Amino acid sequence: GEHVLFLIASWRYDFNPEVVKLWGGAKDIEVVFIPRFVFVGQLSEKGRLILPFIKLHDVMAQGLTRWFVRLVGRGRIRFQSLQDLFSEMIEMSKGLTSSPYMKLWGKDQAISVSYADLLIRQPASPLRMPLDIRENFGSLFREAWHASGYKEEPKLCCLYLRYEKPFSEIARLRNGGELASVLPAIRLLNAAGYQVALTGDREMTPEIRREFGGGLIDDVTINSDRNIYQLYAASEADIFIGNNGGGLILSTINKIPCLFLDWFPTSYGLSHSWFYFKSATYNDGSPVPYERFLGEHAFDINCSFGTLSHITEEEIAEAVESFLQDVKNIDAPDPHADVAALIPEESIFRRSGSRISPAWVHRNVPEQGMPPRAGESR
Repeated sequence: GEHVLFLIASWRYDFNPEVVKLWGGAKDIEVVFIPRFVFVGQLSEKGRLILPFIKLHDVMAQGLTRWFVRLVGRGRIRFQSLQDLFSEMIEMSKGLTSSPYMKLWGKDQAISVSYADLLIRQPASPLRMPLDIRENFGSLFREAWHASGYKEEPKLCCLYLRYEKPFSEIARLRNGGELASVLPAIRLLNAAGYQVALTGDREMTPEIRREFGGGLIDDVTINSDRNIYQLYAASEADIFIGNNGGGLILSTINKIPCLFLDWFPTSYGLSHSWFYFKSATYNDGSPVPYERFLGEHAFDINCSFGTLSHITEEEIAEAVESFLQDVKNIDAPDPHADVAALIPEESIFRRSGSRISPAWVHRNVPEQGMPPRAGESR
């Protein structure tokens, strides 16, 4: 047994320092958050402070830490930067390093692909919050549910809606739509006995809070710590519905059945998951044929072929309705494996056994037709 210490230098709002609690019961793992600029607080009180360029600072800090570890460890401690670990992951991903598409991905996409491949090859143990937190939050969730008149015990759906300010074009392409577009689907989930826990970047309006009560909750609803709430919801959910972003990680590690909405690119997938892709058109406004969207354009993470748009609230409701049927028969053969086979075989989508949402297939593959509504027969 190795003892592993993770040193995380955080400075952006989207780091959740409460993740340290996920490893609270592990004796050989420690996670420590430190300010990215360690002395900023003390120095800035004495007057103007000019910070070093971030990249230069990070290179220097990493080099100094590596030197210090070697000095005090005397060969007994191995230091690896996050980039070192990513490089190892990529090298271990057989078939990915030799893929002709690798050069199209860039470093960030290659890291994401290799991470998904690592989960396939080396499944991780489920990550949970400490028992006292789980019991407390479970009680708060149930109280909110029953206070709205629901009699039965709730099942939990974690709803992750991503909106990241467009620091890059790729970030914009992964964003999901507004909360309002998901409301019809949330009504379906509530009717099916699911309490929906909102996570991510979207906020509820007062009108939405009044309508849904304990059927749609967030950290404000239960007056809790936002960071702990988000981790609890993602790790304890019975099902997960969301966009392409960091909020999906816990649910996929814990093998929670997932439905991903407004998904892009088509080549990237995760196990135990169904995908409903974004709508795509060419620059002249014509729709991208499904065969080309799934095949020829699968690895075009910059969407150089055209324009993407969010799916509609009707499409979201259809996807959720289909997903609720899918999770009842989670081990059933994929009825649309022939359509998924259009996505290149070396993609993570294919390697992970991901599935295309039947609702997407019925809307976008002409020969499939529209799906029947619940209770209807073909």
